[in-house]
Amino acid sequence: FLSCSKQSTNLASINTKQLKNMPLPLPSVSEQRAIVERIAIWDRAIELIEKLIAAKQKLKQAVMLRILAGSTARPTILNSVLCGFRDPVDVELATSYMQIGIRSHGKGIFHKEQVTGKSLGSKRVYWVKPGCFTFNVVFAWEQAVARTTSNESGMIASHRFPMYEPIDNRVDIDYLLYFFKTERGKHLLGLASPGGAGRNRTLSQDAFMKLKIPLPKIEEQRRVANLLGTADREIEVLKQLRESYAQQKKGLMQQLLTGKTRVKLPKGIA
Repeated sequence: FLSCSKQSTNLASINTKQLKNMPLPLPSVSEQRAIVERIAIWDRAIELIEKLIAAKQKLKQAVMLRILAGSTARPTILNSVLCGFRDPVDVELATSYMQIGIRSHGKGIFHKEQVTGKSLGSKRVYWVKPGCFTFNVVFAWEQAVARTTSNESGMIASHRFPMYEPIDNRVDIDYLLYFFKTERGKHLLGLASPGGAGRNRTLSQDAFMKLKIPLPKIEEQRRVANLLGTADREIEVLKQLRESYAQQKKGLMQQLLTGKTRVKLPKGIA
C-alpha cells in the first residue's frame, strides 16, 4: 500500500520515500524473463481473439449492408404484415411484477427490478408476449429496438414499449429486427420520430406502421435471419472466451508477480 501526498495543485502524488523502501519479490533476471514470456502468451491469445471478433463483426456488417439495407425486394408497408398486440394487466396491489426495458443501439431487452402493483399506481402496463417486435417509443430513433423472447414470459411492459406480431406468417421478426439495426432502418425510425433530440423525439406508432421496407419472401427472410443469428452467437462465444482468458491472465499475474508461484527454469539457468 502506498500513501499519497497532496501537492498545492490538489493532485495526488505517490510518496517516493515509501516507494523506495517498499519490498518487492524480485526473482533472477532469467525467471523475470520467463514470467514475462508466460504472460505474453496470454496477451497474444487475447489479441488473436479480438482480431477474430473484429473480423466477424465486419463480415456481419457487410452482410447486413448487402442483404438487408441493399435489398432490392419490393417495398412493403408494415401495417400489411404486422399488427399490434396489447394485453392489459389487471394490476393487483400486493403482487410483484417484473418490467422490461430496451437499450439503445440495438442492444436489446433488459429486465428491471421487481415492483409491486401498488408502486405502479395508475401506470398503464401490458403483458409481454414472446416473439414480438418491440421498441422504446422515446429512443426508437436511437435504435432502441428488440424482439421479445420466452425469457420475458410473465413480465410486463409500459405503454412506452408497444409490441407487434406477424400477420399470417408474412414477416420474420428476427429479419425485421436486423433490418432496423442497419443505417437504412435507423433512418426510417428517425423519419417516424419527429421533433428535436432526446425525449422530444417520440416515435409515432401510426407513422411507424406506414413505413415501407424491402421484404423478400419469408423463406429468404428466415435464411438471412439464421445467417446473422449464427454470426451473433459466434461473436458472443468469442467475447466470452476473451473474458475467460483475461481473467486467467489476471490470476496468473497475481501468482507469478507476487512470488506465490515460481517458474521452474531448465537446469543450468539461474
